[in-house]
Formats: sequence, C-alpha cells, structure tokens
Amino acid sequence: PMITSNPVLTYQIWTEPNATLTHSGVLLELDEQGMAEHSFLLEEAEIGFHEASNSPYYFLDGSSVFTISVSDQAGNTVNREFQVIFDPDSPSDSEFLVMEDQDGNHYSSEDVVLPLNLTSGYLDVEIPSDTKSWCLSINSEVGDYRTEECGESLTIPVSFNASVGHPEPEEQGGNQEYYVTTLPLSTDGLPDGEYTVRLDLIDWANSTASENWPISIDKSAPVVQWSTSPSHNTSLFDHRQEIIWSSSELVTYEFTSNGDPILQGDGELGMWPFEISKTGIQELCFYAVDETQNRANSNYFRECRTMELSSKIYDTLILANWNGGIVSSEEVTAKIQLGPDQQIRWSEERSSEFNLVIPSSVIEDVTFDLMEGENKFTVEVDSLNETDTYYLTVVRDTIPPVISIEERINRTTSLAQTRVVQGVCEGGTNLLVWSEIESIALPCPSSGTFSVEVDILKPPGEYDIHVISTDFANNEAMAVTTVLMQDWPDWAIDDAKNMGPMLGWFSVAGLLLVACIIIVIRRTLDKNDELPLTTNEQDLV
Repeated sequence: PMITSNPVLTYQIWTEPNATLTHSGVLLELDEQGMAEHSFLLEEAEIGFHEASNSPYYFLDGSSVFTISVSDQAGNTVNREFQVIFDPDSPSDSEFLVMEDQDGNHYSSEDVVLPLNLTSGYLDVEIPSDTKSWCLSINSEVGDYRTEECGESLTIPVSFNASVGHPEPEEQGGNQEYYVTTLPLSTDGLPDGEYTVRLDLIDWANSTASENWPISIDKSAPVVQWSTSPSHNTSLFDHRQEIIWSSSELVTYEFTSNGDPILQGDGELGMWPFEISKTGIQELCFYAVDETQNRANSNYFRECRTMELSSKIYDTLILANWNGGIVSSEEVTAKIQLGPDQQIRWSEERSSEFNLVIPSSVIEDVTFDLMEGENKFTVEVDSLNETDTYYLTVVRDTIPPVISIEERINRTTSLAQTRVVQGVCEGGTNLLVWSEIESIALPCPSSGTFSVEVDILKPPGEYDIHVISTDFANNEAMAVTTVLMQDWPDWAIDDAKNMGPMLGWFSVAGLLLVACIIIVIRRTLDKNDELPLTTNEQDLV
C-alpha cells in the first residue's frame, strides 16, 4: 500500500527460480517456484506541514523506504524502490480555536457554553496536517435535531525521503504537526437549546477521530407583553401606575419612565407599582434581554411608548359660595376638587400654622371655623408637580339687624282698612311686613327708615302688624305693632272723649235737644193755662 496504519508490512514476490532476491541488501530466500514472502516493521512517517507552501507532507526514512533487487544467474538485475507511509496515529487532538458568528463576533470554546445567538458562521480549528476529510455537525442533546457540513482534500500530502531531503530540515524529527483551517457551520432549522459541536476527521491512512465541544444556542428574541394600568391606548389616567409584564423566557429586564429606571431584575413575569412625577408627555420603555445579554449580538426586546398624563386630571377647583360674603354661622364648608392622591393645606391669616388635609376622594369638603368679623384663608391644593393657591375671605356677622315698626296715625286711622306703618331698619337688609291678610317684601332703604301700606281685617278689633328684617348673614330681627279697627259710633265717642271735633257736634246736638225739650214743656204749660178751673182748684185759688 501507499499508506498504512499497520506497523508490519508483508509482501509476496515471484521471480525466476534460483534467482537472487534482496530486500535493501538483505538476502531473501526463494522457494523452488521462485516464490518468497517477506514481512518487516515499518518506520513511522513524520507528518509535517510546510508553512511556506501551506501544504502538508510526509517524510519517510528507515525501513519505510526500501529497495527490492532480483538478479538471475546470467547477471541480469532488476531493482525496484518502494516507500510506504506508516501512520499509526489517528487524527486526534484537534483544537477549538475560535468560532465566528454571522455578525463577525468571535467566541472561544468556553464562551459557547453560554447561550449564543448563532445562525451561521465559521469554526477555526487546528487539525492534523494529514487530514483527508472532515465533517462538522451540530447535534441536539435532547432531540433529533442536527446539521452537518462536510469536506475533503483531493490530493494526498507530498512524500519526502532522505534521498530528496527534508522540506524543513530544522524541524526534522518532530511530532505530528497541525494546521489551522476554517470550517463552515449552520444552525438552520435548529431550535434553541443545548447542543454538541462534533468534528469527525479521517486521515489518509483511514484512521478516524472525533472531537466534541458543548454549545448553547439561543437565536430567538424574547417575546414580551407589558401594559400599564390605569391607562388606555396612549392615555394615562393616574400618576399612580402599575406595570404588568410577562416574557416567553427568563430575561434580565429594565423598565424606565422618561429615562429614569423604575424596575430592574431577572424573571419571566411580574407586576410593580410606580409613580409618575409630572403631567404631560411620558416615555415609558421596557427592555428585556435573554441569556445572551453579554453577547455583542444579544437577543433582546425593547419597546418605548409615548403616553400622556393629562394635566386636566389634576385641575383644581374650589366651590365656596360664601367667599367674599357675610355669614352668621360658626363655620363654613368649601368643596375642593383635586387630582387623585393629592393633598390640601390651608391656614388662617392670623395663624402661622398650616392644616393638612388628605382627601379620601377627588372632591373633598373642608370646614373652616370662623371668628366674629373678617376671616381670611389661604388654601394650597397640590396639582402633581405644581401647587394651586386660593385665597378665601368671609365675614362672620352674628348681630341681629336693627328693626322697629309703628303705625302712622291720624283721627280717622282706626276707621280705615289700609294702614300705613313705618319704622327704623338697617340699610340693605330685607324686610317683610305682614298682617293677617297681606304681606309685603321690600329692601330697607339706605336712609334706614321704611314706610309701607298694609291692609287689615274689616271687623272692629285689634290686629297685629309684623315686620321681620334679615341681613346678609341671615341674622333676623322682628318687631310688631298693634292697630285698632273701629266702627263709626265707637270711633265718634272716642273722638269726643279725646276732645276731637265730635265733641262739638255732640255739644250742639245736646243744646238742640235741651231747647226742644224746653219748647215742648212750654207749649204744654201754655195749653194748661187756657183750661177752666175746677171747684177744688178755685178753692185753692
């Protein structure tokens, strides 16, 4: 053979009987048919690699290069020189140098043990220089998944011997030499997981060897779902938010708000509350990378969402209908509208202390205690990253307004159904004057006096006319006056008693009555004088 891995070479030779046969000068015995069989030990070939020509070679010496010589009795001689490559070693001890991925990143054999984003690439290995063919495969540890790339050399390495000289004299006698070659690889069709890179080699002596290196492949970016609540589409409804997320695999994640880290860690799902510090446009970003995070071409998920926390959510408003007015109560209440989770602080002008209110809803009732006179309050309402300030004033007035009422009278007042009442009042207050059959509302004039006509019942008797005064603080004061309704006789008598004109009329009537009586008496007496006297009367005369 041209090359063998067997250390013993045996050959048979047939020539003329009685010929002389030598093996490299050693006489061999022929049988009567001219047959001979010879076995000998081969000397191991030196396997080298010539750097200058970038080619492998064999160097043969000793018994591996031999001459067979046959001479007959007539002196004819035939010489044949042979050389046999004895290669007892398998093509083992290949070395993983570096793996290059599809993006040009390089990894050592230790690096590829950790997850690697590899779809295709090359493997630089150092293999024996007498390698005839190779197969590079990637094999799954758990399933029937496999890829393979193979190649071979078409020409056997050149052989050298002592007669032509060593191609690298300075390196003569060295061990098996290796050279670096680049082999292609692919992971098409392979799912993520744990694999073994297997390199199978066959040398020219048909000896085989294989080398294995573990590799972890992760080509898929993590699939991440995330959302914030309470929100919808691009609108945030509260500065207090909660993120809920899940991933298709274990990831290292980071969640940021406007570039500020909110949440970091490792996991496959989670939820976490967070707060936004200001209204307006917000950029929320979620980043997740799988176990390829330390790779230059790591598998990662990144998504940023532009959302808005409307400032209208944090608009503030104070409803206080007493602001700037007058009240009589000991306290007043204001309704304050504010955003979620905001605070209210208020103080009274005459105090340096602030009162803190933590609302239970977005509309809060705040009660202010009042002192007599003018009260001034400062109210601060948080509006997330701003503060709205309100100033409230109210006057407490608990003093009832001045009010009085009396009837404006003359001689015939008690005969009239319509009466005129008047009195003193506090300017600007509201007055209500009423009797049993009529009521009249009017404001108190700025002059501080009022006058109004009001009807009473017709039947004779005494009747009350009332007045009530209400000021701006709803303080009330009341007054009443009693009026007299008379028929004519009673009125005339009272008028006469009071030395009124009816007294004269009564006096004239009396005189006329007395005169009439006297006249009647006189006429009666005159008639009696004209009658004749009786006997008795004459006697008396």
